[in-house]
Amino acid sequence: MNRDGRGTTPPARRRTMKKVLLSAAVAAILPTAVMANPINVETGTFGGGVEGNLEFNSCTDPRPAAINDGVVGCVNSGPTNYVYVYGDEAIQYDGGGQALITDVAGNGYTSLTIDFLDDDVAFALLTVNILGVKKSGGGKVDFGNGFVFDIDDNGQNKFTIEFAPGVNSYTFSTTEGVWAEIKQVRFKFEDGDTTDVPEPAMLGLFGLGLMGLSMARRRRG
Repeated sequence: MNRDGRGTTPPARRRTMKKVLLSAAVAAILPTAVMANPINVETGTFGGGVEGNLEFNSCTDPRPAAINDGVVGCVNSGPTNYVYVYGDEAIQYDGGGQALITDVAGNGYTSLTIDFLDDDVAFALLTVNILGVKKSGGGKVDFGNGFVFDIDDNGQNKFTIEFAPGVNSYTFSTTEGVWAEIKQVRFKFEDGDTTDVPEPAMLGLFGLGLMGLSMARRRRG
């Protein structure tokens, strides 16, 4: 017993409590991982409130090297806000301002990934216009979470894909047919900003982490 009549905490229990507090502190500092699955997909129109267009002719060069036989674009509102775009075939861009993305071989492609270089960027809305290969009869596009839609080859297959929380990278694909091109790629960023965790919130999380570490030190003492 202590002099004040309270029992002492066994060393093993103190170590366990310290580990729990340290884990909580680290969890408070680290951002939560997000899954790139849409919560809603609308077809036939573009959603309002877009804040940036994917472009290739307004980027600051030299831009980062492309990956997976893809291309590197940027957001028109930020010439150094780079975006990797790649698919299951080597792709190229034919229209810089409208982000007209085609495959190099001319045979079409069946998946596309849009991936921001800056991991802090999170978009809550994405729009795309998909053109099926002519005379192919179109096909189907799978956006995930059960959102599968028919497309034709007339060039006006408009989609608005929504995410909550926002995502940094997103891949969608076909289940039938191939795409000749994708264009009019536009974004609305989470909370109207291009960061998934605003600076004040991050500072608050950091403070919680320091509080947890302080509590662990006091209990140890």
